[in-house]
Amino acid sequence: MSEIDDDFYYRVAYGNTHTMAEIELLKNLPRIKKGLEDKDLNISINWTENVSEIDFSKLKSDLGSINIDDFMIGHIDVQTLIGRIWLAESLYPDNDLFDERTGRQPEDIIRLLKFIEAKNEVYPIILNLYADGSISVVDGHHRLALISFLKLRNIPILIAKNQIAFL
Repeated sequence: MSEIDDDFYYRVAYGNTHTMAEIELLKNLPRIKKGLEDKDLNISINWTENVSEIDFSKLKSDLGSINIDDFMIGHIDVQTLIGRIWLAESLYPDNDLFDERTGRQPEDIIRLLKFIEAKNEVYPIILNLYADGSISVVDGHHRLALISFLKLRNIPILIAKNQIAFL
């Protein structure tokens, strides 16, 4: 059987749309949940702090053709950030990282945690800042959910240089 056939078999057999790789990730969910609750996971985020090191093609969000020279890395207090995002309390609950009502899939959070545990560099969250003080997340919803859950205080962000006045 090919990998595609195996994935199809698992989806039909288990009545869901998860691939075999996602099912393997989900097997880690109890261990990760316990580790997060007990603070046993070694989570130290290694942030990319240089715009030129960001490969925009690897982001989930389609940013179109952008000029990296138009962007800069800044820093923001996490509570300030969450307070300026519309409906943030429901999108980024600080008590349940795996609440599927947020639209996040547990396997995506697990994949992010494994990426961080492997000491890979993590891209800053990309934001749009508006003159009225509000903020929208362009790319980085899973990172922000994890950061909120971990109660980190200050994080790097990627913003357009022409929006710095709105920070």
